[in-house]
Amino acid sequence: MVRLTFDRTNTIKKIYSLLKQVNSNVYHERVPQGTQLPYVVFNVGSAFSGMDSEATFSLEINVWDNKGSDVAELEEITNNIAEFLYARTCNNGIINLWFNQPEIFPIPDPDENIRRRQINFNVEYSNV
Repeated sequence: MVRLTFDRTNTIKKIYSLLKQVNSNVYHERVPQGTQLPYVVFNVGSAFSGMDSEATFSLEINVWDNKGSDVAELEEITNNIAEFLYARTCNNGIINLWFNQPEIFPIPDPDENIRRRQINFNVEYSNV
């Protein structure tokens, strides 16, 4: 029985390339200072095993905007990402990813002008 190894680097690269198809301002974990809003930040959680050949990990995507009560662009970006990734299967020759049903939450910010939406996916993973 071969134990599954979670290829975090290729997983991050693949998710980054997918998100860039939906929005041009995409960052993994950290945003450079002075970056213009709106932007998208994602984090890949630890993989937890379901079987020896597959694993599931959490993917958190945060969409940030600074247009105060005008959330139209924020909602559009959020919905575009959720619709683009939902039920998508990806194979880049190294890993396979399958995105489950997203959960979307508004996240309050102390700054009245900042708005954030969080999209959470459980992603199924396997090595090719």
